[in-house]
Amino acid sequence: MTQLTSLGITNVKASDEMDLCDSLQTLELLQHLFLMASDEEEFLRVNALRSPPADLQMVNLEKEPLWFGSLHNLTCMQLNWSRLEEDVLPHIQASPNLERLGLINAYVLDIDDCMELKTLPQGIEFLANVERLNLESIPMQLIESVKGGMDHPKAQHIPEINLDYGWYHESLSGIHSRRRNKLQKHLS
Repeated sequence: MTQLTSLGITNVKASDEMDLCDSLQTLELLQHLFLMASDEEEFLRVNALRSPPADLQMVNLEKEPLWFGSLHNLTCMQLNWSRLEEDVLPHIQASPNLERLGLINAYVLDIDDCMELKTLPQGIEFLANVERLNLESIPMQLIESVKGGMDHPKAQHIPEINLDYGWYHESLSGIHSRRRNKLQKHLS
């Protein structure tokens, strides 16, 4: 099993963290890691992992582990049930190859369908490698802000933005895509 490149484990209990980390330590070829706690009440961090596999590209965890900064090949990260109490974007923006970030029930503030979200999270403007931003079930106020208001400068570098609110759906092309389209028209 030390040759595994993908591993997914569900129903993990916090009490199994040490044994789990000892086992993960032997998986040097691991590229995809999916860990899901047994329920929302379990607290699984996997900080006992001394050094993560160097080729780890995709992780699906509960908390941002202390070793996160050493994941130079990481392209996709998802945090579930994290109950974050601080902004993780300043830590995450240091990941040079991160292309996709998912935060599901991530913050202590319980936001159902994101209808209380008034502005984009601080620091999103520094995530230079984000290629697509999906905002679903958000208030029309935020949609208008992303399209041309206060939040527009934070998101204008993102090539594709999908906005959904019930009956309303719109896909926006970021500033880079608009330039590419204008250049293509000019060259035709």
